[in-house]
Amino acid sequence: MVKMKAKAKLVEGFQIILDDGHSHSILVDLPPELGTGLGPTPLEVCVMSHAGCYVIICALTAKKMRIPLKGVTAEVEAVKTDEAGTITEETFDIEI
Repeated sequence: MVKMKAKAKLVEGFQIILDDGHSHSILVDLPPELGTGLGPTPLEVCVMSHAGCYVIICALTAKKMRIPLKGVTAEVEAVKTDEAGTITEETFDIEI
């Protein structure tokens, strides 16, 4: 079992520092209409994380099966509706 931690700290306005408890941090913000646009929004980071997960899964599976990879790319498109206010649909394309 692996425990993972995350910490979020409001810095200024809507700028938030996300920290993984190790040595990695990300600045998230809101678009210029509400924030400064200095970083992706938390939902954008979520979509980016999904793309990263798909690529890692492909790479780990290929390694386990001893299949050499030249590269893996994942493109994720998410839909956020005004009604829901969050991601309601996600599609992805993976190129190996």
